[in-house]
Amino acid sequence: MSNIKYISGISIYNVDAEDDIINVNTSAGAVTIVLPNIQSSGLLTYGKNFTINDSTGQAFTNNITIVATNNIVNSRSEEHTSELQ
Repeated sequence: MSNIKYISGISIYNVDAEDDIINVNTSAGAVTIVLPNIQSSGLLTYGKNFTINDSTGQAFTNNITIVATNNIVNSRSEEHTSELQ
């Protein structure tokens, strides 16, 4: 069973290691999603995928920024920031 989060009305969300699917409402403004550090959260041993959705279709206007400091994102081990538009 997936752990689904609905994010609305906040500008920064710190992802929990147990989160699976994160639905983001950007109607009130841009949102920054901060991924957990895989080194300190225990995720390094088994890997983890997060699904981040633009639940209102407004990320083109109000971006969703994903911050992954000290994580491996798309096979790259470095600080990584992506914007969904």
